[in-house]
Amino acid sequence: MLAVVQRVTLACCTVEGKIVGRIGKGFVVFLAVGKSDTLMDASWMAKKIVNLRVFEDEHDHMNLSLFQIGGEILIVPEFTLYGDCKN
Repeated sequence: MLAVVQRVTLACCTVEGKIVGRIGKGFVVFLAVGKSDTLMDASWMAKKIVNLRVFEDEHDHMNLSLFQIGGEILIVPEFTLYGDCKN
């Protein structure tokens, strides 16, 4: 399982011109799930992402997690993260 996590203040995902997902402050997660990934892998990844301390506290230090700020997540499936570019 691979994830690219981007911190955002606002994000949306459109398909054929229609908004299919929209969030405020939080993370956009581009997620690739492999054949050998398990439910335990998904659980570990979810806990890791919501507990990343990359949001500012009252002293402008990156010290708060998504969970602590009550942020949102927009997950975008991105199988190309597993692409092999060796050839």
